[in-house]
Amino acid sequence: MIALFLKEIALIIPKSSQRAVDPTATSLTLQMCDLENLASKTCLASELLLRQTAFYFGVYWLNLFYL
Repeated sequence: MIALFLKEIALIIPKSSQRAVDPTATSLTLQMCDLENLASKTCLASELLLRQTAFYFGVYWLNLFYL
């Protein structure tokens, strides 16, 4: 269960090298940025928000299972 969750997070959070090289990355945020041609700061802000949300969601579930 946890491995599947971490695999999904890995698909959402691309490596920084992928961002510069591969515009067709699996990140939903990057796809939205490419489709809508948003400003790079807006894309970066939404990607950081997505990363923070995924991180805190993961921490919540790990604490729920191990406490």
